[in-house]
Amino acid sequence: MFPLLAAHGALWPRDYFRLGIRIGSLLAWRYAAAPRMRQEMMASLQAFANAFRDKNFADMSERIERGFQPFDAGAFVDWGQVEHAVRTYHVMPDAFLRNSIGCFVEMRNALLSASPDSPVAA
Repeated sequence: MFPLLAAHGALWPRDYFRLGIRIGSLLAWRYAAAPRMRQEMMASLQAFANAFRDKNFADMSERIERGFQPFDAGAFVDWGQVEHAVRTYHVMPDAFLRNSIGCFVEMRNALLSASPDSPVAA
């Protein structure tokens, strides 16, 4: 569980928005038959990301403080209990539960290597 939190913290300031826009570009291909709708959806996503990024990076100390809150909560209830809850709720894929770091790296690499200008086979 901790590697996931660490990965989130590492991605947030660097690649988070680039990755989010890339995912949005890939998901927008469901509007391939309606190019104008696809462009509007991407423009909306870009505007949201810009506003969110500007607001979020404005106060680094607040962001760091909020980042520690889930870590402190997990440490308080015991990491084993957190891991058990994640497994019980079936929120994460089995690959993540077996190897969280490997799952994250594989998913990130697949998303970053996909072209945002072409559809990706499911």
